[in-house]
Amino acid sequence: MRIPPLGKSKGKLIAIFAVVAISILTAGSVKTGYAIRSKSAFGQSSIINFVRPGLVLKVLSASIGADGTAAAHVSLTDPKGLQLDPSGVNTPGPVTVACTVAVMPAGTNDFVSYTSFPVTSSVTGNSGTQVWFDEGGTLSPVGDGTYTYTLSMKAPSGFDVTATHRMGCTSSRDLTSFGMSTYYSADTLDFTPNGAAVTAPHDVVRTAACNTCHYDLNYHGGQAKGVDLCVMCHVQAASDPSSGNSLYLPVMVHKIHMGENLPSVQAGNAYKIYGYMGSVSDFSDVAYPSDPGQCATCHDPKYGATQSTYYYAKASIAACGACHDDVNFATGLNHPGLVQVDDTQCANCHWLQGELPLDASIKNAHINPSALNQDDWSWIPGMVFGNLQVTNGTAGNMPTITFTLKDKSGNAIALSELTKSPGRLYAVLEFGL
Repeated sequence: MRIPPLGKSKGKLIAIFAVVAISILTAGSVKTGYAIRSKSAFGQSSIINFVRPGLVLKVLSASIGADGTAAAHVSLTDPKGLQLDPSGVNTPGPVTVACTVAVMPAGTNDFVSYTSFPVTSSVTGNSGTQVWFDEGGTLSPVGDGTYTYTLSMKAPSGFDVTATHRMGCTSSRDLTSFGMSTYYSADTLDFTPNGAAVTAPHDVVRTAACNTCHYDLNYHGGQAKGVDLCVMCHVQAASDPSSGNSLYLPVMVHKIHMGENLPSVQAGNAYKIYGYMGSVSDFSDVAYPSDPGQCATCHDPKYGATQSTYYYAKASIAACGACHDDVNFATGLNHPGLVQVDDTQCANCHWLQGELPLDASIKNAHINPSALNQDDWSWIPGMVFGNLQVTNGTAGNMPTITFTLKDKSGNAIALSELTKSPGRLYAVLEFGL
């Protein structure tokens, strides 16, 4: 066949090549329903129908025996509900399972892990504590197609059988031999070892809120999926011995999202975390796509978190100091000279919502200029300058400025109010509230 010269036939030639290319790519394939970023989206239908890519792990129940032995009863299926064989013999692809377990001590809202271990930095030689899944346990069939994963690490002697515990498991399904990916799935379950109902959950932020930006929240190669699993490892005791930075979730997440806006970064320091094999993640140039003061972007009750109001109802040194990392609560530096040794007195000054914009209350201190027209800030009285006139504006004279000052409702505002409210004056100068 003679290829026609380009020119008027150029569009026709491109169209022919496009049709041929599409025909080759789609030969024997169907619409798989998999995301375009997945290799499964491009597989042949015969292979897809046989392999049925994907993985769904569910923690059905959890227990801790009197001797501290912890176990999780789990199901392993493909996305359509077919039970999988972990050995990869009866169903395609071997499946692995690993679990972690943590307790939320009575009267707290933080987990303490039972699978923590000491670490030593290969960079600085400093030591610290980190948490990971128990990967040395055993996976045993139950008989109904489900499995029990028994952890090798045990709960400490005297553990509280009445306290809320959380079992978190992760699994992988290796389909690389079929030209596909390794798929991951994770799940958590809250329980009490004595079998009583859970009455003290930890439910501050839901994964759905994170996924409005992150699409599919997962880290550590995909093994850690979902914020309900993240809080189990990123506990108060967790730290990065190489950088000295805390790995406690409220600290780490706030600092990462602040990124370039961190006072420490703006002062010329870097915010880094060292990972596996000494890999370094530098978050100093992270630019949050919105104003970091909009706490409710993540702490949004519409996703179902029962403790979504904790960002203002439970002020803490850890969470607040993560963003305001130029404050030294132990000495009072950049904290109006006030020493704060714990969280018990935060609410004395930082109450829920005050009366004036940018006062010391939690909600008013985080007013975002771009959100001023939203209903959340409709109560702000505002300031409106009007009838602005300037006289004596010539060389050698002192200009005189005449203006009216009213709130958004048209009520006059006395200048004496400004001297009584530095926060309100700042609002006028900076944001025109």
